[in-house]
Amino acid sequence: MKTLIKTNNKVRDIIISIVCIFVIVVSLGVSGVFLYQHLAYDQFWVSGQSMYPTLNKEAKYADGTLVGKRRIRGFQDGEYDVDFGFMTKSKKAVEKISRFNIVVFEAGENLLSYNIKRIIALPGETFYITSSKDEHNGDLYILDKSTNEFVYTAQPLESEYITCGSYPETYTTPYTLKDDEYFVMGDNREGNNSYDSRATGPISKERITGVAVALDGKATLGHNKKGEFTSVKVKRYWPRFFK
Repeated sequence: MKTLIKTNNKVRDIIISIVCIFVIVVSLGVSGVFLYQHLAYDQFWVSGQSMYPTLNKEAKYADGTLVGKRRIRGFQDGEYDVDFGFMTKSKKAVEKISRFNIVVFEAGENLLSYNIKRIIALPGETFYITSSKDEHNGDLYILDKSTNEFVYTAQPLESEYITCGSYPETYTTPYTLKDDEYFVMGDNREGNNSYDSRATGPISKERITGVAVALDGKATLGHNKKGEFTSVKVKRYWPRFFK
């Protein structure tokens, strides 16, 4: 009988030890993932319509107006839902930025705290964008240094958002970026829908905060207790990763 009790106690102790080890491993794993996400990733929300229809395709202002259809400057009364996602802040990702990646970067003075645009031309590249009154308006050409010829480069946008754009003379003739510069544009290029490199010039690498990875929800924008304009609620869904 005593032997049976000792055996049962030993089995119990083994089970308890296994459970404790399992809990510790899971806790460390969750903590590690949380820490990694905190250090390598960050959230972002899209307040404007410069990247419509890629971002904020269904977002509406408090009055029901589609964010992508009308540009409203300044903060708005009432809450409204916009796209919410996450970006990687890792140095490796920023170092390996590719053409057409969507990036988040520090805005200039008197603008929102950050901007979200698409990479069009990379550091050291020579490029130009055609300006015409036909279907070739907005065509992108990149200099191939191996052949010294400009090569047409298709953009991952619907043609109507490319051809409706206004492209200043500075970039309709060959323009060479510095070794730390990127040329960025929003996808919504008609009129003043996107305030980007066409108006401000290239952005420096040091201003880039991260590379957008995916959308994974809708953020409700409003004012917090301090009166600051921010995301006050997030409704998450399965992530839609960017290509």
